[in-house]
Amino acid sequence: MLNFKKISNYNPLRAISYIKSHKKELFWAWVSYQSLKGIVTLSFIWIPLWIYFKK
Repeated sequence: MLNFKKISNYNPLRAISYIKSHKKELFWAWVSYQSLKGIVTLSFIWIPLWIYFKK
């Protein structure tokens, strides 16, 4: 059974503190996410559109 008190105990100040103390790791996670998002967008949206309009 889920403990909803533990789940709903969200503290924004604690989240900000976590972000401040893990800046480098979160920066590289963000860079990785943006790179993957760009590759997926390029391969599934822009390249097919370019091929479609090139014909």
